[in-house]
Amino acid sequence: MPPQTVSASAGCIGKIDSISSTATPDRFAATGWLYDPAGKQYVSSIVIADRAGKVLGTGITGAQRADLAPITGSNDRYGRWTGFFVRPSDREIRLFGRLDTGRYCAIPDAQALDTSKTQPPA
Repeated sequence: MPPQTVSASAGCIGKIDSISSTATPDRFAATGWLYDPAGKQYVSSIVIADRAGKVLGTGITGAQRADLAPITGSNDRYGRWTGFFVRPSDREIRLFGRLDTGRYCAIPDAQALDTSKTQPPA
């Protein structure tokens, strides 16, 4: 279980690939990838937070994503994550990964949540 707020002690590389609506109002699903270059591995779980670090949701890694090997140098093909989160009040989200040490890493940029561009629920 993540804390109520999160901050990063290290940098990760990664990206939020997609954000989609769910059948529940103000709840979203997201996918992407997140890699810890210092630990040379994908993070096992992710936290989605607002710009201030308030936790909005969580996700797990484990889906296949073989196209990342040239970027990460890892032969592990299972670096894709899926997460779910509530609508942020400031319309931006940040991505954090939980490291083996229990600390968190983050990608440096927040991503704007543009609900007009989210995919409808499947």
